[in-house]
Amino acid sequence: WRFLREAAQEDGTLSKDLTVKEIMDTWTLQTGYPVVQVARDYTTKNVVFTQSRFLINPNSSSNDEFTWYIPISYAVPSTNLHFNDTSTKVWMMPKDVVTMVRVEEALTNLPLIVNVIQSGFYRVNYDPENWRLIAQFLETPDFQMIHRMNRAQILNDALNLARAGLLDYTTALSTTSYLAKENDFIPWSSALDGFDYLDNMLKRSPGYGEFRHYMIRSLQHLYDELTFYEKPEDSILDINLREKIILWMCSLGEEECTQLSLDLFNQWMASESPDEDNPIPSFSREIVLCTALEKGSEEEWDFLFNRFINSNNANEKNAIIRALGCIKEDWILERYLGMALDESSGIKRQDGTGVITAVAKNTIGRYITWNWLRNNWSKIRQLYDTGIISFTSRMIQGVAESFNTEADLRELELFIRNQEDNLGTAEMACKQMVEKTRVNINWMS
Repeated sequence: WRFLREAAQEDGTLSKDLTVKEIMDTWTLQTGYPVVQVARDYTTKNVVFTQSRFLINPNSSSNDEFTWYIPISYAVPSTNLHFNDTSTKVWMMPKDVVTMVRVEEALTNLPLIVNVIQSGFYRVNYDPENWRLIAQFLETPDFQMIHRMNRAQILNDALNLARAGLLDYTTALSTTSYLAKENDFIPWSSALDGFDYLDNMLKRSPGYGEFRHYMIRSLQHLYDELTFYEKPEDSILDINLREKIILWMCSLGEEECTQLSLDLFNQWMASESPDEDNPIPSFSREIVLCTALEKGSEEEWDFLFNRFINSNNANEKNAIIRALGCIKEDWILERYLGMALDESSGIKRQDGTGVITAVAKNTIGRYITWNWLRNNWSKIRQLYDTGIISFTSRMIQGVAESFNTEADLRELELFIRNQEDNLGTAEMACKQMVEKTRVNINWMS
């Protein structure tokens, strides 16, 4: 740390009364990270920064009063406070939970963006008016004046702050309205990560239809622009973005994406040598297989399982294991789960966890897996609880990750009581899932 301190003080980026060790001790010797609350006075141009520990669970019983040295940087679009200047404007000190500074460039009609290019490791929450100004500016043709990393940061912060109960969802979702004209991979990747939790929570609720339509509308322009197939002029970010967009559009049941997936799978089934001739592009293979199986029957499932048996490619086999769990036929899912307990079925022990978590991700498969897991727990432990790698923990997490009702919680707690002396290495995972289920229930309410 001494050499970094000397260099930073020499070039003027670190005050003489600070040391790198002092700063880093608050980051390396404490758990978690902070959220900085920003409150603007639109008359005096004073800005108040308040720090606290960010907790995704708003009901957490943590009593830790952690504070950090936080480098505050900020920018205002359309002013001389540019996004290419990541220098620290003010340090928040651990002893000062609240810090105030005057920002002359903070005009009343423009948003203040804190943590330029997300150069600091902290989340940012704003006063309601500044959130409104951010959403308003993103809707303008000049939205790209806010750096792509900060657009990603705004989306990520807003959705996670809302998930933690620190921001209302009306405000959080207002920052996503502009996405219908966003075509950059980085903001979209951030937004989709945030939407993933909403998708998991709402999938079995009456409100899922509205969420589905909202997502398809937001993604449609990108899907039309990038298209389903790769193009020679694609950049690496185009390729990565297409993969994410197709994953979401097909998962949401968008008509063209679904039909193209079915056409490709049927073309593969019609091949005289399917083990050597696969027409499905590698970047979209897993979602195409899953989509085809969702709409398929025993014939499609058996065809894909035979490809699994005949393949020597580990990546391909893993993709097929996950896709086989997408079928909507209950009895096939039951049969597939049973294969995980019978190595003569072609499913090896190292693939069993993948089978169980794949079926659990299926909307109808989650409860099938949960019932099967409880009924076969002793045998599952005997096969998969090695004491070195906790496969059973992964199974519990895969099944219970999206539990979000009181009935789910009661069943999970009953399972833990009934298997109190037989949980093995899954004991910690079970306790964590109880806590996560409570958080999900609170979010749903």
